[in-house]
Amino acid sequence: MKAKTKAALCLLLTLTLLLFGKAAFSQAYYPGGKIGSILSDLRDNMDTGGNGGQPLQFKLLSEISYGFRLNGKSAPFKTFFGDSPQFTINAIEVTYFPTDQLGVSLGADFRLDTFGSKTSAFGVETESGQIILSDVPSGLDSFYSRAAVMGASFPLRASVKFGYFKAVAGAELNWNMKGNTRQIAKAGNATTTQDIKKATIKPLSFDLSAALYFYNFGLYFKIYPQGSPVIPDYGRTCFHFNSYSLGVTLDL
Repeated sequence: MKAKTKAALCLLLTLTLLLFGKAAFSQAYYPGGKIGSILSDLRDNMDTGGNGGQPLQFKLLSEISYGFRLNGKSAPFKTFFGDSPQFTINAIEVTYFPTDQLGVSLGADFRLDTFGSKTSAFGVETESGQIILSDVPSGLDSFYSRAAVMGASFPLRASVKFGYFKAVAGAELNWNMKGNTRQIAKAGNATTTQDIKKATIKPLSFDLSAALYFYNFGLYFKIYPQGSPVIPDYGRTCFHFNSYSLGVTLDL
């Protein structure tokens, strides 16, 4: 089974499990459980009008996003659309709408972010754990390499509703927990994969984001400033560049 097919099946399975889990959580806790009672009382105490009478709302597993990261012109390696997938799912979100049209939200998300390329090889130095770039070995029929970062994001966003549309914009603080690299090389009928699971990354970074929604479906755009790289440079400027990402998002 091809890697892209496996990824699509995993994404479909994840979405199914999340929808089932969210429904089960709602049935188990919200009707009469302790959590539902506490949140209901808190909303009632802060009810000042707007947003259907509930200006303060708590959401669990409320959004899932999938997109691709693209490099700026100053990047030392080439990446094409589809080489660097990005996956995000919301864990919890608190929203406050003082009016039906204007609001702010603070969330906590799980995030998987990748830097991928077919023309450069990502590796890790044994002693320092630093992610480095090298040339693709010769004599191969195809090659793909990527550096992946897993962690959490904490987006703070403002939103404006107008009819069936909603526009949001804000900033995200990223807590980068784990890094790794992978190389997939194919020569003839032989395919080899090399994984290095321990790579040095920067613990904190940030980005700017914006999205436009129609009903529950949205398109998002993120900018990653040059001054906030995820992967440390160590003076080599390998990952010290501007980048951005485009993708789709769905309210669950």
